[in-house]
Amino acid sequence: KFTSYGVVSASSSGTVLTPNASANTKGAYSQLTASTTLPIHEMLITVQGASATMTTSSAYLIDIAVGAAASESVVYSNYPIKSFAWAAVEALYYTFPMYVPISFQIPVGSRLSARCQSQEASGDDIEIVVTGVTY
Repeated sequence: KFTSYGVVSASSSGTVLTPNASANTKGAYSQLTASTTLPIHEMLITVQGASATMTTSSAYLIDIAVGAAASESVVYSNYPIKSFAWAAVEALYYTFPMYVPISFQIPVGSRLSARCQSQEASGDDIEIVVTGVTY
C-alpha cells in the first residue's frame, strides 16, 4: 500500500521546505502530516522547486523526521538533491534513488515532518512529498 504525505491538493504541489538563510544549516521543520494513516516500512521521496523559476544552483540535504513539533527525531538524514537553475528553467536531480529501500518502523498515528539545507546562502525553497510504503 502506498500513502502520500505532504500533498497540497489546492495547488497540486508539495509541502514547502525553506532552507536556512545561512549556507549548510538546516531550516525549520515543515509538517507533512499530523498523523500517518498507516505504518511506514519504506518510503519514496519526490521533490520539485517551489517557484516557477529557481534562482540558484545548489546542493540540498533533506531530513525526514517523526515526533511532536520541537521534539522531532530524524529517521532519515541528509537525503541529497541537486538543483540547476538557468534562464527561466529549473531542474532538480536526485543524487540518490528517490526510493529509499531502508526498513523503517514508523507507526500509524505518527507526526511526519521534513527540513532541508542548501549549499548556498539563501537557497531556493523546494517542495516535498513523501510516499510511505506499507507491507
